[in-house]
Amino acid sequence: MILLKEEMMIVQMADGTGMVELYDSMVMAPPLKAVNMARGSFGKRVAAFDKSRHTRFLDHLAKEFHTAPMRHSYITLYVQAPEVVARQWWKHIVGGEYSFKDTGWSELSGRYVPYEHWYTPKEFHVQPQNKKSGRANEVHHRSNEFVARYQELIKQSFQLYSEMVDSGVAYEQARMHLPLSTYTYFYWTASGQALNHFVKLRRKHDAQAEIRVFADAVDTICRSYYGELWDSMETFMN
Repeated sequence: MILLKEEMMIVQMADGTGMVELYDSMVMAPPLKAVNMARGSFGKRVAAFDKSRHTRFLDHLAKEFHTAPMRHSYITLYVQAPEVVARQWWKHIVGGEYSFKDTGWSELSGRYVPYEHWYTPKEFHVQPQNKKSGRANEVHHRSNEFVARYQELIKQSFQLYSEMVDSGVAYEQARMHLPLSTYTYFYWTASGQALNHFVKLRRKHDAQAEIRVFADAVDTICRSYYGELWDSMETFMN
């Protein structure tokens, strides 16, 4: 479930996993910009987006994988997510054909700022025989017990961390035992193509359930901001 505040373009995950915010965007509407970037080869430019005509043009670009026009409209997202999600997200910075050309990443540093929060899943699922599936739909028969023990262990971990920090231990060392459920915060600047690639991969059924929720949130924001351009990419490039 996604709760969307349209006026601020903030998507908060109702399951408590985290939040995605449209922090910044470019001035020109992405559909118009993509049309003009493609027409630049002919030295031409249009002043306004003609939906009846230019939507077909965007569809053609997507069908033929002419992706350069889709890489001119960037947005910056602000994300609050557990480390286990952020580390998967980071793969979209170090992998893919657009690496380092289309993406920027600035993250909270545990060397300078203390950590305070962590994520707890509501339930634990069974490991499927096909490990690529991640988890089965079946809830583990000891889920409630494991959630309680998980919570207690995480609390102890953060208590030790807080005690070490308060006593003057360097942040960069005190953090070393903290779990992947610890929340981090980062800004991600990416083009329309990079965003579409992220959503395409991380909404698949075999992606980790937690990051699928974030991919849904990014899709909600991009669908609103990129408009017809997003529709074309989604229809013909996925």
